[in-house]
Amino acid sequence: MHSENISILEKALPIMIASLTSTIVGGVIGFFSSNCTLAKNWERQKKYEQTNIAYAMYQEFSIRDKLINKIILNLKGKQNFEIMVISIYRDKDLYFIFRKEVSTFDNKLSNSIVKLYVYLESAEKQRKRVMAYIEDNFSPGKNELDLLIDKLEKVQQELQESLRLFQENFDFSKEKIAQLDDLI
Repeated sequence: MHSENISILEKALPIMIASLTSTIVGGVIGFFSSNCTLAKNWERQKKYEQTNIAYAMYQEFSIRDKLINKIILNLKGKQNFEIMVISIYRDKDLYFIFRKEVSTFDNKLSNSIVKLYVYLESAEKQRKRVMAYIEDNFSPGKNELDLLIDKLEKVQQELQESLRLFQENFDFSKEKIAQLDDLI
């Protein structure tokens, strides 16, 4: 009787081990497959979000480029100073909202954006100085206007570099951008 139990155990043990092994292997494969799928979906979601943020910033920069160009042309032509009341730098710009995400962009693009905002802040301070003269019914001096034009031209150059890098990194075309000329 004892040898009969051993014989049944000898026959059943490989079947139990095979069954247990296949269950464990299946679980491990399922676990890694699930994690791989989750990782791929997470990467896809992050890329989608990054592209949407980049697209919004690209549009904001396109509009700002047109505004800066109009201001420069008006200042050089000593024409309409009314456009000068529009702030060119606000702490509610998309850059400040998505500063963390900007750091995930290509190194050249994120550096260009940071550089742009340094130039924008400097130009905004000069714009406010010129506006203070105008509001006090004084004519800003030639040096004050020339300094503002120089700062705005640096802003415009960096804006155009950022726009170029957005197009290069995210394949944005001018045809895809909202036409908002009537807002400026």
